[in-house]
This record gives sequence, C-alpha cells and structure tokens, in this order.
Amino acid sequence: MSQNKIKITPEEEMFNNKFPPQVTSSANTTEQMSLVTSTNDKSGYNESWQIEWKLLYARNLMRVKKYNQAAKICESVITEFPDSARSYLALDLLWQSRKNDDKTLFKQYVDNKAKSKVKKQLYGVAELMLAFSERANTADSKERVAVLDVIGEKYKDTPLVEHVLFQKFMFYLYEENNIELAKTTSAELGKLFPESESYYASQRHLGNDVVKPTEPLLAKNAPNEEITEIPKTYELLGNYPNPFNPSTTIKYALPYSSNVELTIYDITGKVVKVFSESGQSAGYQNIVWNGNSQQGSQVSSGVYLYRFKATSIDGSNKVFEKTAKLLLLK
Repeated sequence: MSQNKIKITPEEEMFNNKFPPQVTSSANTTEQMSLVTSTNDKSGYNESWQIEWKLLYARNLMRVKKYNQAAKICESVITEFPDSARSYLALDLLWQSRKNDDKTLFKQYVDNKAKSKVKKQLYGVAELMLAFSERANTADSKERVAVLDVIGEKYKDTPLVEHVLFQKFMFYLYEENNIELAKTTSAELGKLFPESESYYASQRHLGNDVVKPTEPLLAKNAPNEEITEIPKTYELLGNYPNPFNPSTTIKYALPYSSNVELTIYDITGKVVKVFSESGQSAGYQNIVWNGNSQQGSQVSSGVYLYRFKATSIDGSNKVFEKTAKLLLLK
C-alpha cells in the first residue's frame, strides 16, 4: 500500500484538516456506529477503515481501559503508514496506552524499531519521547546530550536532526547557561539547515537578526534610555522545555503591537486552554503554560497542539498564525 508523504509539519496538517472527525451516536453508517458502541472488544473493528476511524476506535478502547487492544491498533497504523502525519497521533496514543498499562512494552516497541534497518523519522521521534521520559530528571548533563547525539547520528539523513540540534541548542542556552556551546550549535544548525525555522529561531534566542524600529519606542521624558530592538517579522519561536513537566514557556516575536491569542488543543481537537493578550507591545514576548486546563485542573501526559495568532493593531491589520506541537511527560 502506498504511503502518505509529509509535505508540511504533522501538527499543521492535523490543524488544517480540523483533526480526526468526531463520531457521535448520530452517525448514520454501520462502521461509524461501531466506533461508538463496540468499545468493549475488537468485535466491531475493521482493518479496512481509514486511519482516522482506526484511531478514534483506539481512543474509545482506552476510555474503557482496553489499553493493550488500543496499542495494537496504533502499532498497526504506525507500521503501515510510518510517513503519514496521522501516525504521529497513533504514536501519542500508543505512548498513553502503554503508560497506563505497561511502560516497559513501549520501551520494547521503541527498542525494536531502533534496531530495524528502516530509519523513519517517526521512529526517531519515538526514541526522543522515550529518552526524555527516562532521563528528564537526571542531573547528568553529559548523559542528556549524549542521548541526543546518538539519536541525531542514527537519523542523520532525516529531518529529525534539525529537531535534535535545536533541542541541544535550547538545553545549552537555558539549562546550562553556556552561551558558547549554544552559539556553536546554532552555527551547526545554520550550516545544515540554513533556511530552517529552527536556525532562525536559535538566532533570535541569541538576540541576533533584529533591527531597530523606524519609530523610537521611547517616552518623550526618557531621552537617554536605550532604544529597544524589535523583530523584523512575526515568528513563533517554539516552547522550552519540550518535552516538559510541569510547565513550559512559549516564546514569540511581534514586529508590531498586536492582539495575541494562544489556544492549546489536545489531539482530538478539544480546546484545553486559551490565553489572550490585548495590545501587547512589539518585541520578544512569552506565555507560560503550567499544564492546567481552562478549568484549572491538571491535564494528562501526551501530545498537545498550540495555535498562535497575532493581529497587528497599528492599522495595517496584519495577521500571523502558526501551529506547533508540545509534549507533556509525567
């Protein structure tokens, strides 16, 4: 069977397609009804279903604590469509089901994929998830970097290397406070991925590639104050740490004063948390998410999407929107 090729980031594709369809009791086909009613076992499962229906069925199995059956469905989706954006959803569901059932089974699954001759980017993401899960709390910085280096070398011919390098950059800059190593890693990003968002984001985190505003952002009664530099363009700089526990900082650049909205979704498309900032000043800004829902309760581990939207309020009505992915591990 032919495999779907990822042309844009998985999180963008998921958002643009408005997430997997939500099937309800008003479904009008036998297959759709079985997704809702047959969650006690796999009697209603059909191998010929499209990926979205398979994953929806797996989620329903998880709701009734049939974790092993849900995991098997997710594994089959990943095996058949390792290059599909939907397999990133399957990987997250697999992690959640095994975490609730038996974490060692997820490790065995990742280890088996790591030993396979086929080096798919998705399998590398699985290794990163496992690595951060096992070593997120270690105080040995060399060990943490070594894990990233091993994964980067193994998947050196895939786009995953960009992600690995950016994680190293953020680790050096914000956890180790080692500016020189951060600069070196950013330079490596620039050499290997000169037009990538990760490279430009690393430069902005270092304070580079910014210009002074055409109009000084100074109060008239403060003539000697240093002029604040502002970004050239809107940009979502990502979140750090990622994976995270218990909180993560989402950074972004505003070239104009803007109204900002940041919406966090779970993988089913349900809104988890909404942040709104009216009239935020031009410059580098951030929002901290502590893993709580809009109602104040702590959310579960897993992959979440966040949609950033900024609208200028200088009269030009410029709008910037971007979606990215974050991972909460407990």
